[in-house]
Amino acid sequence: MLNKFPQGSAIWVGLVPGLTDAGGFIPVLPTYQHPNYSSIYAVGVIVQLQPPEVTPLPVGVPKTGQMTEAMAMAVAHNIAIALGETSAQPVTPTLEAICFADFGDTGILFFADPVLPEPATGQRRRAIALQGAWVGWAKTAFEQYFLAKMRFGVAVPWFERLALRGVGLSLVEPLATSPSTDCLHGTSC
Repeated sequence: MLNKFPQGSAIWVGLVPGLTDAGGFIPVLPTYQHPNYSSIYAVGVIVQLQPPEVTPLPVGVPKTGQMTEAMAMAVAHNIAIALGETSAQPVTPTLEAICFADFGDTGILFFADPVLPEPATGQRRRAIALQGAWVGWAKTAFEQYFLAKMRFGVAVPWFERLALRGVGLSLVEPLATSPSTDCLHGTSC
């Protein structure tokens, strides 16, 4: 039973009836709350994201560090609403991504906006892939930057927000059809 869960996931998730799907992933609402357990939120690789299409070999949806960071920001914001710390509108992660994939002497930078194609069109707004030796260097530089900002306790400094906005990305967005904030307080959405 335990081998059905993603590597590194908390084993207890499989012991709670209905908490995960058959693959061990946690389903979420747009607020990233579990649909049946409103006090449980999920972020990162454990989140169930439906692939845009069924493939002969079942594969999951890639989840980048940037996507996980966006999920965490949305969850923290939505928990603050649930606790009554803010009266802001609930948000959801945009699931847009910039990812540096290093392959030793070369690499690929991919930019996917959003990572999952729009269901109606099957298209992304933008998808760009660039290859070269510079990607490994850029990835190393970004990792050093990311670790430094975490050490200083700064999640998204103003210049990073400005840079993301400059390329047309954001980490979170208000829910288009905002669920009632009752959803954040434990009643069904």
